[in-house]
Amino acid sequence: MRTNYTRGLLLAVFGCIFWGASGIGGQYLLLNRGVSPFWLTGSRLVLSGVILLALDRVLTGRNPYDFWRDKDLRLPMIAFGIIGMLGTQFLYFATIKESNAAVSTILQYLMALFIVLWVCLRERRLPTPREIFCTTVAIAGTVLIVTGGRWDALAVSAKALVLGILSAAAAAFYTVQPRPMILRWGARLVVGWGMLTGGLVCLPFAQPWNYDLPHDLPFLGAFAFVILVGTVLAFWFYIASIQYVPPQVTGILGAIEPLSSILFSMICFGLSFGLVETAGIALILGAVFALGRA
Repeated sequence: MRTNYTRGLLLAVFGCIFWGASGIGGQYLLLNRGVSPFWLTGSRLVLSGVILLALDRVLTGRNPYDFWRDKDLRLPMIAFGIIGMLGTQFLYFATIKESNAAVSTILQYLMALFIVLWVCLRERRLPTPREIFCTTVAIAGTVLIVTGGRWDALAVSAKALVLGILSAAAAAFYTVQPRPMILRWGARLVVGWGMLTGGLVCLPFAQPWNYDLPHDLPFLGAFAFVILVGTVLAFWFYIASIQYVPPQVTGILGAIEPLSSILFSMICFGLSFGLVETAGIALILGAVFALGRA
């Protein structure tokens, strides 16, 4: 039992680290190569979904289409793909457009609070002291890391606030909702179909066929990194973790994403940080340590 819990923690941690690392590639594509958020979202979901489904076929030998014979799971899968996979990413980018990346990151990470509240309502209980401590500390650490103590960066319009809260709700949804499907079919197949479903809905808006994109090695390398590491492995590992640990634990561990993003930015771009960011890192690591002792 303890081994499964540790496995779940490691899956969530590495999933979030891969998300943070993919931000480097995403930043390069969006800011340096003129790629639109819609194009990147639609393309990464469709390609990653196809890769995961093909991988599941090779490793298990089963037909991925067998999933859709399970009539009870058809609507949940469609909801997971559109609300969870597509909704989270679209709302995150929409919040950035109305505010900035710091605001969007903090508001989306409110998912940890939503997950704890949802679990408590479902189980008809109050949050445990550990849940309150870890959620509060992780949110505080995230705020310190993404703002660096520059509180003027958090000036936010009503529209950005609504979009950010919806983004957090969508992120909480994809952490909690697919658990029954994953227990029956496995994370790889469920995440693959969720990505492909959300991506196909996004394609008419993204219209990747209208883009004349470069094909040089830096572009292709960054795009491949975002697909394979930042999408396939990140979502697969993160969502697979809910087989072994409660969703509120997985949600709290999501704070590792902005932490890893900062650390990778230091390595790749020479980004420096001070006492405030260091305090944020310490708070997040403290929350992770407390969860690890559960």
